[in-house]
This record gives sequence, structure tokens and C-alpha cells, in this order.
Amino acid sequence: MLKTYYIASDMDSISQLIIGGGFSQASESRASYIKKATLVGFFAGTAPDFDVFFRSATDPMFGYLYHRHFTHSLVFIPIGALLCALFLWVFAKKYMSFKDLYKFSFFGYASHAILDACTSYGTMLLWPFSYKRIAWNSISIIDPLFTFPLIIFVALAYFKKNNKWAKIGLAYCCVYMMLGLFQHQRAKEVTIKQAIVRGHSPARVTAKPSLGNIILWRTMYQHKDKVYVDAARIALKTKVIKGSSAKLFVLDRDASHLPKDSLQYRDIKIFSWFSDQWVSVSEDGVLIDMRYSVLPNSTTGLWGMRLFLDKPGSHVEHVSLRSDREKNAFFNMLLGKTK
Repeated sequence: MLKTYYIASDMDSISQLIIGGGFSQASESRASYIKKATLVGFFAGTAPDFDVFFRSATDPMFGYLYHRHFTHSLVFIPIGALLCALFLWVFAKKYMSFKDLYKFSFFGYASHAILDACTSYGTMLLWPFSYKRIAWNSISIIDPLFTFPLIIFVALAYFKKNNKWAKIGLAYCCVYMMLGLFQHQRAKEVTIKQAIVRGHSPARVTAKPSLGNIILWRTMYQHKDKVYVDAARIALKTKVIKGSSAKLFVLDRDASHLPKDSLQYRDIKIFSWFSDQWVSVSEDGVLIDMRYSVLPNSTTGLWGMRLFLDKPGSHVEHVSLRSDREKNAFFNMLLGKTK
């Protein structure tokens, strides 16, 4: 039996919990209700990720298809909030009205998908009207400079029973997100300039923050049938740390012999869609999601799918490509110590 793997690329659970509490706090002006709003917001802020319990013991692509799916869409927010409120009503009916409980659940639940869309993983905000995975690429999935100040402000609002602290915390988050979007635009501009220097005409360009910061970015562009990957340190001055390139994997070209009704073809198609077509294949037959790597200028990737092109009736196999040996090189890049 094949196991289903779920990629740990959500905004981290602590951030989701805290911002859910902050949203709910900000919605309530009564001092006696701030603590109640916080606790409900904590729960509702993490509730959309309960989709990780949608599992399949036989389909390795199930998590790729349905994580950050309908539970993260804008139209599902009122329904998700109602489900949270109904569940919590058993425990909270002695302490607040259902109207208040639903309000706190709504604001907490709404915060989740919005925060997830700010990362690079992709979130189905517009389901069922669109199956496009929206990713604004303004923040890493884990960023201490985003989360720790928010924890402080939410804690102040909780213990002082005053939602002004929550509003200050959310204002800080908005400013940080705007800074992330500004950094993202600078990184894309650097990417285009780098492509021009190489004499390339990029068909696609993207930039994604590396883990834990909005200073060091992973930049990629497609030129003809190759993807070029570099790192860009975006501070007062910009610096490009040159990387490498890999041949772009195209399903109908590189696996044209697979029957279109085969499991292998279907799995590869899902993985390509999930990876926004930023896909390459290694020499040992691993299909790589090129959007992520420990080193932002590497084509190695963090995860992939092992192909069995000679067995079209079999599923692909999930493969982890992480390496702790690259951590020192990453921190050298982040601190500007790489030449």
C-alpha cells in the first residue's frame, strides 16, 4: 500500500493560530469578551488545515490535489466558520451567544486562507470558480520577524483585555506583507536583468522568499526549454548569487509514450499542475518541484516524485530531497558572506 504524503508548506501552524486569534480580537471591543474571542480565533484560525485528514492509502497524489483546496477558498469561509461555531457551541454556549461565537469563528477562519495565499505554495482562493493556485510570494512559510511581534501584540490584547493591541499587531502584519511584496518586485526585476545579461528572453519569471526571511530570494526564469535558478539578496543593495539550470520537464514531450488514461500520466499531470509547471527531472528519474530548495540557487529541490515510465499502470513515489549539509551555505548567503 502506498502512503499519502502531505507537504509541510503551509504557513506554520503557530502563525495561523496567532493571526486567527488576532483577527477575532480585533473584531471585539468588549473587554470581557477579548479572551473568549482569542480562544475561538485560535481554533478557527487553524481549522482550514484539518483537510490534512483527508487521506488516501493508495493514492500518493491525494494530498497534492486536496490540501489548500475548498477549505481554503473565499466562498467557503462562511461555511467553515459555521462548522467551527457548531463544534465549539458544545463547549462555549455557557459563555457567549451563538452570534458572538460565529463572529469570532468567521474572523479567525477568514485569516487562514489570506495568510496562506501570501506564501508561494498556492491556495485555491477562488474555488469553485477557478482551480488556479494563487500565490502572492510575499512571505516565507516560516518567518520569525512576522510571527514573534504578532505573538507579543496578541498576548498584550489578551492579558490587557484591549483589542487596540490586536489592531496594532495586524497593522504590523500588513506593513510587513507590503514590504514583502516590494521585495518580491525587486527580486523579479533583478531576475529579468540577469536574464538579459545572459542574452536570454525569459518566457516566465518568478521569485520566492527563502525560508525565514524576505531578504534572500530564490529567483527562476524560463528560457526556451531550460529553467535558470539564482539567488538574489535584496537589501539596501542587491546581489545575485549565480546558480545553475535544468531542463524543463514537459509531460506531452518527455513522457509522450505514456497512455493518457494511465496512472503514471495522471500523477505526473497533477504534480505538474501543483508545481505550476516549474518541473524538471533528475538523472535518476525523480520529477522535481523546482519552486523550493534549501539553497535558493540550487536546482535540487526539496521534494519530488520518482517516475516509473516503463510501468504506466503504477503510481509515482514521493521522494524527499532535503539535505542538512546545505544549511551553512544558506546562512552565508543570507548574511551576505557569499562572494
